[in-house]
Amino acid sequence: MLRTVIAVVAGIALTVFGYGVFTWTAERYLPFSAEDKISKAFPLPPELRVRLERIAAFDDIEGVRNFQELLEVRLRLRALNCATAHMPAWYDSIEAVKKQARNTACFTRQDLELSTWIGLMEVGMILRQSPLRPIPTTPASTLRADAFIHGVGFAAQAGIGLFHTRKSIQALDIGSGEVLFSEPSSSGLNVSLPSANGRLFAESVPHTLSIKETETGRTLLEAPDIAGYQWVWLDQRTAVILSRSRVSFVDFSRGQFIQTELPTVFGRALAVPGKNDHYVLVDGSQAVEVALLQRDTTPVIKVMQRIDSNSEGFLGYHSALNTGQLSSDGNTFLSPTAVGGLNLLSLQSLQSQSIDTGPFEVLRVLPTPGSVKVVIEGRLKPFGKDAEDLFVVDVSHQRVAPVNGGRRVWNRLEFVPSLQRLGAINDSAFTLVDELPLGIETDVAEWRGRMIEEAAQRQMQTMTHSAPLGYAQAAPPLPISTAPVPESYAAVSSRPADTQVEVIGVYESANGRHGAGVHLPGVIDVDVRRSKLPLTLVLTSYEPITWKLHRQPGANIKQVLLSSYHPSTVEDTGKAKVIVINAGYNYKASGRRPLSGDVRSLTGATDGLFQGTYSGARFSVGDN
Repeated sequence: MLRTVIAVVAGIALTVFGYGVFTWTAERYLPFSAEDKISKAFPLPPELRVRLERIAAFDDIEGVRNFQELLEVRLRLRALNCATAHMPAWYDSIEAVKKQARNTACFTRQDLELSTWIGLMEVGMILRQSPLRPIPTTPASTLRADAFIHGVGFAAQAGIGLFHTRKSIQALDIGSGEVLFSEPSSSGLNVSLPSANGRLFAESVPHTLSIKETETGRTLLEAPDIAGYQWVWLDQRTAVILSRSRVSFVDFSRGQFIQTELPTVFGRALAVPGKNDHYVLVDGSQAVEVALLQRDTTPVIKVMQRIDSNSEGFLGYHSALNTGQLSSDGNTFLSPTAVGGLNLLSLQSLQSQSIDTGPFEVLRVLPTPGSVKVVIEGRLKPFGKDAEDLFVVDVSHQRVAPVNGGRRVWNRLEFVPSLQRLGAINDSAFTLVDELPLGIETDVAEWRGRMIEEAAQRQMQTMTHSAPLGYAQAAPPLPISTAPVPESYAAVSSRPADTQVEVIGVYESANGRHGAGVHLPGVIDVDVRRSKLPLTLVLTSYEPITWKLHRQPGANIKQVLLSSYHPSTVEDTGKAKVIVINAGYNYKASGRRPLSGDVRSLTGATDGLFQGTYSGARFSVGDN
């Protein structure tokens, strides 16, 4: 009704007083509504108006209409929040409204919030656009960056690669190899993966994250206290921030941050294929599926299901989250386990499957075309870079094949999801791999046995070729557990007359499960060979171990002395006594060395033969 009256009055004024008087009156008194008068008296800054014009020009009718409706509400709230002391009447002039304002700083604060909201909405509209470059049917065989490549990420649904080199950040068309955008890199710069359509990426310097257009480098949004690796694109209208004090989702369709009660312990966030608004958060001890409900009104985060370190089969590992990847079909998260094996987490069911790789420590997992096979990179523990290798695991058939050339040839592999192909980084070049050359495929159990044998052989070679170390003090005693000792374990003080003392020291078993308060025993096999004198075995560790003795013909074990911080056990000792002592552990000792007081008092010997390693799998004693 009011608008009708205003229109009639305006028509009369135009007829009676003419256009000049009407224009003068309109400029000083229109519009008549209080909120509109305030908005005209305190207009948006020029840079915001430019951004509004750019959004209005988007070829997205529904998106632009949604944006303008939400913008109108926000502009009214801006006016009402900043003019609480005096609301102008319909007849007040614009100049009068300016003079009556008491809190002009409020408009500055509101405009900063509005700038963030506009940035989020523009990001959302760009995410809904078509791919920046189509996925090429015949991609460039080699992509060349401007310097040594530190890291590379590829858009899931576009022909775009984002390269972080020693010199710069570069966006490349993976079809032609053309460099679309390049900017200098700097120390401390962190870069996210590109968005699925390749049009956006996030980068951060300490304390500030920027969302940028891939093609132009234009900054759309800046957010404080977020690192690039903590920003995760999830789908066309959602991202998640894995920083601050709580996990926060970002809803681009409404331009808002959605705070949750979930703590920021999660290292990965993944969208569940085929389930809209369902996401899985993963950390070292748990995986949680959440649903984002009521997005268009009052958003609610609901936990749908959860699996943790107490659940059967789940062997998460926080430090390894960044070295895991999605399977090629997007349904499984592939990662190393806490004990160095392979873990496969289904995003659909949240069921976890692990594959024991024995002493081979998986450090990184890559998908391959199709969802059946994965590439594992790792090394034999604890031998370092000279024991690194590369294998392809057929998960469904539990088969393993070595990659010919191993890590020496295929040093830095990456998976390109849009092409469903692997590629290799070599200095400043990224070259697509048609097919990895594989050796003979074997059963997982058989392969694991070979790894155990190879680790044992390496250990023996290390002991054989190492010069004897000088005498050293035994490791300082550690408090022994007060857990009950099995009845078969006898605490005796008598000393055997003649015995050959051999000491094995480890920190942990190669296949135990340790960390984050978890101390589950792993197995260490000990081959006991014939010896000139009856053997006294001194088995020491920090973590709990199940020592399995394998007695060969002629083996003669007099007694076993057991020392560990967390209670250990020993199997297949025959008639030998098992004595729990408090002698600490020393996995760095090797060769012949002095024995600790406890061992001397129980054996009568002054020195013994030591062998050890940080993470053990198999040892051999006797035959000396």
